[in-house]
Amino acid sequence: TEISRDQDGLFIALRMLFDKPFKTRSTVLLRDSKKRKLIETIASTFKIDPSKAGEPFHGKSVHELKLNTNSRSDVLCYLVDGIPFIFEVESTLFPTVFFLTFLPNILKTFYTSESVLERIYHGAGLMLPGVFKDGPFAENFTDLCKGSVCAVASLSGSSDSVQTSKAVAVGLLAMSSADFQSSGGKGVFVTVLHTARDRLTELCSPHQRAQFALTETTPFLDKVSGLLPLQLNLPTEIDKDEADDFPLSDSETTAGNDQTELLMNCFLHGLSMLSAGDFPLPANVFYAKHMKNSNPSGAQLDIKKTAYKKVGVFLEKMAAEGYITLEVEKPGIIILTSVCQNNPRLDEFTAQPETVATCSPKKSNFCVEEYYFGPPVMEEVRIITSAVAPFFAAAGFGKGDAITQAEIHQLVSAYVDSRRLRNSDNKSTIKLDKLLMNVCDPNLLTEAPTSTLAQPSFQITYQNLITSLTRGLKVVYRLTFPSESGLQSRLTTGNKRPKLSLLETKVNGKDVVSFLF
Repeated sequence: TEISRDQDGLFIALRMLFDKPFKTRSTVLLRDSKKRKLIETIASTFKIDPSKAGEPFHGKSVHELKLNTNSRSDVLCYLVDGIPFIFEVESTLFPTVFFLTFLPNILKTFYTSESVLERIYHGAGLMLPGVFKDGPFAENFTDLCKGSVCAVASLSGSSDSVQTSKAVAVGLLAMSSADFQSSGGKGVFVTVLHTARDRLTELCSPHQRAQFALTETTPFLDKVSGLLPLQLNLPTEIDKDEADDFPLSDSETTAGNDQTELLMNCFLHGLSMLSAGDFPLPANVFYAKHMKNSNPSGAQLDIKKTAYKKVGVFLEKMAAEGYITLEVEKPGIIILTSVCQNNPRLDEFTAQPETVATCSPKKSNFCVEEYYFGPPVMEEVRIITSAVAPFFAAAGFGKGDAITQAEIHQLVSAYVDSRRLRNSDNKSTIKLDKLLMNVCDPNLLTEAPTSTLAQPSFQITYQNLITSLTRGLKVVYRLTFPSESGLQSRLTTGNKRPKLSLLETKVNGKDVVSFLF
């Protein structure tokens, strides 16, 4: 699959399609004929057998969404039982990371180090220095076609235990074979359009995303011992346009080196303050609470001015050097699980007497110490009861779990369409199966036209079905904090909106309005 026209201009327009919120202009349930046509198009585009292309769609409903991205690109997206499988831009089909879990070999896959993924998730393209090119990976570079659709995966581990991730990004090749040969090993290699952490993946519920286990790794079968260690010494290469916007002076370069040394000192001091009871500890909470408060007198630590730029990148480097052990709990959440006490650098480290916590801010449920991660999101949710829990169990929800009205509609639509329960003459009327009979209010049922004394059958309107599932569910409000903070979501105890108090504070020398719950 390739894009042949106006490639360079198209690359710029399509860079990271779903990193920001987009608008859904329309949603249409596809008929069987259009569903078959879509499967045939997928089969011909990716050169696979139609029966194999149709397996992920078997017995499932398909909705076509027309999206308008923040960059004003028009995108067609196909949801299968509420999960985005395929999207189309400029008449070109792209599989999502969900679809690639079923058919991982339909795209050429390029491998990078696990430490590079954070940059990709935050909008960077895949740079050529960060791509494995030798050994078993060399065959991927024999026939490069600029503009062809490709996938990105990562490798991690050690020489005797190499692990590979599932595809975590989809994009367009930014180089042809000739470009690759003349590049000198530098430049943007893949223009990334979609990742496992972008807004497109948020079209499905967290429980649905968890079923695909995108963060799981499997053993890499080819021998790559000659290419290890896998922690690459990557240059901080960025796109030329970005470099022109942010030129670095000599003083800034020197400051960056000083900040990197300060970061290491704060890291070692932060580790020395931890005890076994502090683990597991979210990475960004460790940075905010234990590292930033370990500054020597008069020094201000700024991760963005260091050589690492990101907390996750730095901590992964420290894990590779044997200071700590890390786990990825879920996309975007890195957890410190232990400190390697036998590391000689830790034994040698002695905290400087002037290294003390510099401030003790007022306690806030929205901050970790003095570090503010951004505002939470407030939404109305309902608490699932035992009466309707059997319906939601298939989607991973249980009694006492919180669910939004939008998630209820999404799950009901997916359930009804996948089991073909809509009345062919009136789409708003739903035929009842055994499960729906058990959870619906009997007073809202009507007898179906096909009902007989021997085999009685009933139906319900779609709206009454929603009413049956939501009636009696307690309404509360949920506050969801940015994932980087490590803070748990909070639910109100009553059905009234929570009261928020505004508190103006200084964070990193800047005025910030915090919210006290």
